[in-house]
Amino acid sequence: MDRILLTGATGFIGQALLRAWQGSGEIAALTQSVPRAAASLGLPHEAIFDNVDAAAAFKPTLVVHLAGAGIADARWTAKRRTALWASRVDYTCRLVDALRAAPPARMIAASAIGYYGPAGDPPVEESAPRGDGFAAALCEAWEAESRALEEAGTAVCCLRLGLVLGPRGGLLGRLALPFRLGLGGRLGNGAQGMSWIHRDDVLGLLSWLRGAPVLPKTVNGTAPHPVSNDDFTEALGRALRRPTPFPLPAALVKVLFGQMGEELLLGGPRVLPKVAEAAEFSFRFPTLPEALEDIF
Repeated sequence: MDRILLTGATGFIGQALLRAWQGSGEIAALTQSVPRAAASLGLPHEAIFDNVDAAAAFKPTLVVHLAGAGIADARWTAKRRTALWASRVDYTCRLVDALRAAPPARMIAASAIGYYGPAGDPPVEESAPRGDGFAAALCEAWEAESRALEEAGTAVCCLRLGLVLGPRGGLLGRLALPFRLGLGGRLGNGAQGMSWIHRDDVLGLLSWLRGAPVLPKTVNGTAPHPVSNDDFTEALGRALRRPTPFPLPAALVKVLFGQMGEELLLGGPRVLPKVAEAAEFSFRFPTLPEALEDIF
């Protein structure tokens, strides 16, 4: 039976994964707040660690590393860039160093489709090179720290997550209220890609990777049908039965959000999950209308 160490356990994906995997292995969580985790996760206190050395002493056979500050939670000031780098790159470095003494058989490490940078058509897949910009550099460094555990014999997969959709959190947790109030609208010209995925399919990918005979090195965690921002806006308005009459011009997006808005809100790539599809992974929600119908 697996001994599973989960980081980011109190997050939008982590809490759902913990519920999905409960009873299928011995699970422990690494978190910055033991009291909060103990109150929300339902794990025994001794299975919750607040430092990497204690977590490594648990001697996990599988690590699912989801921890990291939200990249779109705030404008990318110098202070925010430092915090993002510390929560992803520096934290992963400390975790990997601690795990070297008793390396797990596998680590599934979160990354993001920001790796591909701002991009238009054509769509990109796992073999595409790193793109330009801060998010791409951050993802590349983040993945490099995770892959450093391969030197100790651990099989490492970097899961490049897209925009995760689900009830009461993730992207829709931010968009639902303004759209319900009839204040939604496209961003810029609406042509940029939105590579999304239902949270249940993220859990499915993680379960597939947990049991895969050979762990792929990189997997795009996106649905097989990315859409434009214009199409996403229309679909969300239709799902909520609300008009979407308030586009936000690109110039205003740049003023309000700076480089974060330019890279993430106006420059989204269209990303295809070719590795998962080649392995015949079955998405529960391959199209956006199906996903939104389930959520709402």
